[in-house]
Amino acid sequence: MYTVSDVTKKLGISRSTLFHYERGGLVVPEKDPVNGYRLYSQGTLDRLVMLTQFQKAGFSLAECGCLMDDEPS
Repeated sequence: MYTVSDVTKKLGISRSTLFHYERGGLVVPEKDPVNGYRLYSQGTLDRLVMLTQFQKAGFSLAECGCLMDDEPS
């Protein structure tokens, strides 16, 4: 599991960008039962990588969401 700091460092995105993706429903973190902190699985991290690649290719967030939802799990 990865923390917010881990994810932002690995992907080179800001905390606000990560939280923007969450608010848009593009990623859903788990919550640590002890302290309530956001935790991201490897699958969520992979999804974020795909999301950032789609955005670099010029897709809007809405388009990214549609593209990622069409991907087989």
